[in-house]
Amino acid sequence: MQAEEWIARCLGKENPYQPSLLETENETCSWDEQTLIDAFILYVKKHWKMNLCPWESSTPSDPGYLFLGGDRGILAYVVFRFWQGSPWEKPDLSWPLQPLIKQVTSAFSRLDRPIFYLYFLSDQQGPQLLFETDEQIKDRLFHDETCLDPTKSRYLPDCFFMGDASNLHTLWNLLKSSKK
Repeated sequence: MQAEEWIARCLGKENPYQPSLLETENETCSWDEQTLIDAFILYVKKHWKMNLCPWESSTPSDPGYLFLGGDRGILAYVVFRFWQGSPWEKPDLSWPLQPLIKQVTSAFSRLDRPIFYLYFLSDQQGPQLLFETDEQIKDRLFHDETCLDPTKSRYLPDCFFMGDASNLHTLWNLLKSSKK
């Protein structure tokens, strides 16, 4: 399966019962994370009519991608994470705590835009996209002790609190329409 097909299936564009996709469901992904990100950017541009592009900030802790409005203004920042393999658990998707806190703080104080943390997951359940925002992470850090792995100083995301591709599309449409 090509990265573009995987993204289309992940975002619900392809019929999951299509025979060609069923045959490849347990197939491992043969591309790297950057290829997947590039395929996602292309999909978003073509099907959602939205613009994502890489961002090379002078601050290493800043997110690596921008979600741009029609006027090329920055609507949000995007960080990607890809997991492939056996059923994953919270530690598989964890983030180092101090850099994450710095990034979330920066979103509030300096960047003045939301950050979307996108998780592309590939396991026996098939491809899926989940996400959380910097606000969700901040809220969990202050109010939910289960989001921390104190022995390793890591933030543990919880998929129960995350949105899916449909939620992401809706939120990005709202951001885009509110900046016109």
